[in-house]
Amino acid sequence: MAVLAPKLAAVCVELVSTGLVAWLRDKGFEILEVPRDEAFKLGVNAISLGDDRVLTGAGARSLNDQMKAHGPGPLLGGTMRFPRLVRVAPGAAIIQPVIVHAIVDREGRVGDAELVENSGAALGQTALDFVRRSVYPEAERVWAGHQMEAFINVQFVSQ
Repeated sequence: MAVLAPKLAAVCVELVSTGLVAWLRDKGFEILEVPRDEAFKLGVNAISLGDDRVLTGAGARSLNDQMKAHGPGPLLGGTMRFPRLVRVAPGAAIIQPVIVHAIVDREGRVGDAELVENSGAALGQTALDFVRRSVYPEAERVWAGHQMEAFINVQFVSQ
């Protein structure tokens, strides 16, 4: 169960006691019902940030759909993980991948990015620049909120 806003809660009614559901309804809560299979995939996990902003996960598909229709809408949904190849000069030594954490909007544009680990100043900056100027159409396929979190494995390979 998660309280999403004043008098609005996400609940898997199949898994909680009927007493809890009755108590919530007696207190004036509207209940967004989450199916059992999604509840076991963290589909009820949500954090209310106030001002109609809620963080949810990718596993919360039913909840995210209901929140879009009802409000508040999810603010940050899901996490994507994927590689991106960057071509370097032929014969260049193998370069260790760089992981970049980014916030991606609905159109796949990067709003903010940071290095997950220190890979050396020049290599890290090259990876950050690459991520910031790229567009990620994957975001639209798994979209759940206003923004999406992504971990991008930037792999430098010789041509």
